[in-house]
Amino acid sequence: MGKIQKKRKGNKATSNDPLIQKAIDALDSFNPNTAILHLGKALKKNPKNCKVLELLGTAYMDLLQQAEDFENTMQLAKDCFNTCILYEPNESFQKYFYLAQLLVGTESLECYLKGMEILENELNNKNHDLNEHDSLKEKAASTLCAMVELYMTDLCDDIDAEQKCQEYLNKALQYKESNPEVFQTYTSFLLSQNKPEEAQETVLKSMEIWFRENHEEMENVPEYNQRIALVKLLMELSLNEKALKVLETLQEEDDENAEMWYLYGWCYYLNGGGKGVDHKEENAIGNGGSVESKNESWDDCRDCLRQIFNLNEKYPGLVDEEILAHSQQIFIEVNSFLEQNGIFENDEVVDDNDEEHWEDESDMDISSFSREQSLENKAILMKNVNQVIFELIHSNDISDKVGGIFAIDKLIDLEGNDEENTTKITRFANYLRILLPGTDPKVTKLCSKALAEFVEFEVKRSLEWLQGERQEARRYAAILVLKELCISAPSLLYSFVPQILDMIWCALRDSRVVIRESGSDALTACLNLVNQRGSQLQKKWHRKIFDEVRKGFNSNNSDSIHGSLLTLKVLLSSSGRQRIESRYLEISELILKFKDHREPLVRKTVTQLIPKLAKFDPSNFVLTHLQECMNFLLMQLKKEQERNLSFLAIGEIAISIGVKIAPYLDETLLEIKQSFSFKNKKVKVSIERETFQCISMLAKAVGPALTKHMHELLDLMFSTGLNRAFVDSLIDLSQYISPLLPNIQERLLNLLSLILCRQTYVHPGAIKYGTRINQADFVKV
Repeated sequence: MGKIQKKRKGNKATSNDPLIQKAIDALDSFNPNTAILHLGKALKKNPKNCKVLELLGTAYMDLLQQAEDFENTMQLAKDCFNTCILYEPNESFQKYFYLAQLLVGTESLECYLKGMEILENELNNKNHDLNEHDSLKEKAASTLCAMVELYMTDLCDDIDAEQKCQEYLNKALQYKESNPEVFQTYTSFLLSQNKPEEAQETVLKSMEIWFRENHEEMENVPEYNQRIALVKLLMELSLNEKALKVLETLQEEDDENAEMWYLYGWCYYLNGGGKGVDHKEENAIGNGGSVESKNESWDDCRDCLRQIFNLNEKYPGLVDEEILAHSQQIFIEVNSFLEQNGIFENDEVVDDNDEEHWEDESDMDISSFSREQSLENKAILMKNVNQVIFELIHSNDISDKVGGIFAIDKLIDLEGNDEENTTKITRFANYLRILLPGTDPKVTKLCSKALAEFVEFEVKRSLEWLQGERQEARRYAAILVLKELCISAPSLLYSFVPQILDMIWCALRDSRVVIRESGSDALTACLNLVNQRGSQLQKKWHRKIFDEVRKGFNSNNSDSIHGSLLTLKVLLSSSGRQRIESRYLEISELILKFKDHREPLVRKTVTQLIPKLAKFDPSNFVLTHLQECMNFLLMQLKKEQERNLSFLAIGEIAISIGVKIAPYLDETLLEIKQSFSFKNKKVKVSIERETFQCISMLAKAVGPALTKHMHELLDLMFSTGLNRAFVDSLIDLSQYISPLLPNIQERLLNLLSLILCRQTYVHPGAIKYGTRINQADFVKV
C-alpha cells in the first residue's frame, strides 16, 4: 500500500456552495470530522457531485490518523474515490492518487498510471498560469517517486521492476530537477543496485537543494519524516558529518523526538569507531583516529542516548521498544569505555568542594533520628538546627553557605505534621532566596537545585494528598498548590504533567463544588503549560482527558458529570484549540446531552458552556446547534432561577455569531421587557444587571437592527432608576446604535433633573413648569 500522506498543503480551491466551502476550510484546518458533516449534507443535495465525493474521501483519509476503526474508515475513503471514478473516470487526477495510497501492488500502480495520464493532459493544457504549471510538475515528480517506491517494495519481484524505476526517475527529473524528494528516491534506488558512489552524488544533490549552513533562508525544506529518512541514507553511505547537519535542523524543530536522538547517538557512535548494526565490521569513520577523538564522539553519543532515556522516563510509552533496547545496548558499551578512561557522565572531578562529597558526608538517616526524639526534644533540636542554618546562610564564607544549602536539602524530606511542614518549607525557601542572585557560581547552582527540590517535594506531597484517603482540607490545598506551581514554576513542573493529569480527576470528581472548580483551574494552568511547550505527547494527553470525560459522563453521579463539564469548559477555553477542533461535534453533543439534567448545577454549567461552543466555532455552531441552544435558553428565561445566566449566555452567543442571532431577537426582547415588570424588588435588582448586560451585547452584535425595539425598551429601562448596569448599557446603546444618542441624552437629562431637582428638565430659556417628585422613588443603588 502506498504511504498515506499525513499532511496536505492548504486547499486552494473555493466553492460557491457554502457547505462545500465550509468543508474545504475545515480540511485546511485539519478538522476532518467537521468537513465530513458538511460534505454529508452537500451529498444529500446531489449524490453524484464528484467534487464533494473527492473531498469526502480526503476527509476520511485525514481521519485515518485518529480513527479507532481503521479498516472501516479506510473502506469509506475507498468507496468515495471509486464512486467518483465511476461518475467521472477521465476528470481530476487527484482521486486516482489518493486511491493509490489506499491500495497495494498492481491495483495501486494502475491508479497512479491513470492519474498520471490525466495529469499529463493537464500539463499539455496551456491555459493555466506559470505557478499552476509549476505546481502540476511538482505533483507529477512526487507521484513518479511514489511509483518507484512501489516497484522497490510491493512490486520488487516484477521482471521489469528495475527498468521501470529508472524510467520513472528519469521522467521525474525532467519534470522537476529541483525537487529533493526525487534525488532522495534516486539514492534509495541506487543503493538497491549496490552503487554507493553514485548514490552519494544523488543524496548530496538532494541535500544541496534546501540545506544552508547557517539554517537561515532555507527554502523547500522537506518534511520532518522525509529528513529522518535522509539522515538514514546519509549514514548508510558513511556521510555521518552531513547526517549530523541534517539532524541539527530536526533538533531545532522538535527536540523531544526519540528517533532523532537515536540517530544522533548512533551517528556519534559510528564516528567513534563503533560497530555497525550487524556487529561484524567496524565503521571506517573513527578507525585509526586518536583516543581523544573517540572519547569526544562517544561522550556525545552517551549524551544523546541519555536524552532517549530521559524521554522514556518523562513520557512512558513514547520511545519505540526496539530503539530503546538498542540504545541501552550501545550505552552500556560506550559508558563502560568512557569510564575506563576516566570520563564520567557528569564530566566533573570530585574534590573536597564537590557536592557529591558533601552529600556523602551528610548522608545519614535523619528521619530515623528524628522519630526517636520526643516532641519536646524534637522542637528544641529543630530550633537549634534552624539557628545554625541561618548563620551558615548569612556567613561570608562560601563553604558555610554551601553547608547551609546541603543541610536544607537534607531536612526538606524530614516528616512532620502539615503545620510543621508548611512552616519549615516557608522558612527554608526564604533562606535560599537570600542567596539568589549570588556572586559565587557554585552557590547559585546549588541554591537553584535545592529550590527545584522544594518544588518536587510540594508536587509529590500534593499528588499524595489528591489520591490518598479523602481529607477535604488536604485535597483542596493540594489542588491549589498544583495550580500555582504550574503558573509560577512551569519549567520545574513540566516533568510532572503526566502524574498531575492522572491524579487531577480526584479533585474534578470531588463531592464539594469548590474543589471541583479549583481542579478545573489547575487543569487550565496545566494545559496552558503543555500548549506553550508543545510536545509529541499532547495528542496522547488530550486523548486521555477525553477518555476521563466520557467516564464521568457515563456515571450516574452528578458530581462526576459536573467535573466532566468543567473539563470541557477548560478545553474550549485553552490555547491548544488545534487538538480539539476535530472533536468539536462530539464535544457539543456531549454537553447538550445534559441540558435537561435533573441537577440545577449541571444545567447551569451547560448554560455557561453554550456560549463557549459558539465562540470556539461560530459557523459550525450556527449550522448545527444554534436553533437547539436558543430554544433551550429561551425556555430557561421563563425560570426565575435560570434567568440571569440565560440572559448572559444569549448575549455572549450574539457577540460570537453577530447578525445570525436576528431570528431570535423578538422572543429575547419580549423576555427582556417582561423582566422589567417584576413586582418583587429584591429579585428585580439581581435580574436587571444581567438583563442590561444582555441588551448591551445584543446592541454590539446587531447594531441598528435593534432600533425598532428600542422605543418601548428605553421606557422600561429608564423606569428602573439610576444604577451602574443601567448607565453602562446606555453607553453601549449610544455607541452601537448612534441614532439613539439624542433620545438617550434627553431622557437622561430629565431623569437627572427629577433626581436632583424633583422636577422634569426644562431647557434654558424655556417656561419653567413641572411637578415636584419624591426623590426616593428614583434613586436606586
